[in-house]
Parts: sequence; C-alpha cells; structure tokens
Amino acid sequence: MRKLLAVLILLAPASVLAAGHADVIKVELKEDCAVATFLTIKDDFNANWGKNNGYRAEVFVPVQSDDLYSIYWVGRSANAAAFR
Repeated sequence: MRKLLAVLILLAPASVLAAGHADVIKVELKEDCAVATFLTIKDDFNANWGKNNGYRAEVFVPVQSDDLYSIYWVGRSANAAAFR
C-alpha cells in the first residue's frame, strides 16, 4: 500500500503538466440563437480551425445554477504558446 501511495505521489506532478491550457468564455445566447445552433458552430470550429491549430472546444450548459441563461465555451490546447 505504501509503494502504491508513493507512486501516486510521484506521478501527481506529471498529471498537472499534461493538463495543458484551457480558456473559459461565458456566453449569453441571443433569443434567435438556440443551443443546438451554437453546438453546430462549435463542431464546425473544431473541424476546421481547431483541428488545424491543436485546439479543441467544448460547450458546457449548466443544469443547476443561479444563471441558467449563460453557457460556457471551454477551449483546450497543449499549452498557452500553441493557443494563437
């Protein structure tokens, strides 16, 4: 058990280094833009610009919050330098 704990403690910093860079952008959709439309935009973005630049975006929609009108664009890249 001690050996397993020691290995986990040694590997913990490596998992932080592999985490990469993330940006979070809060978005409030206009009434004429549905979440499904925004997800289509995100998919198109990932397929074109994101794929070519090592960037992957996700959209988080809160289920329980004091602000149910906002959604969150979460983009990930290998590191801050790769994010242009």
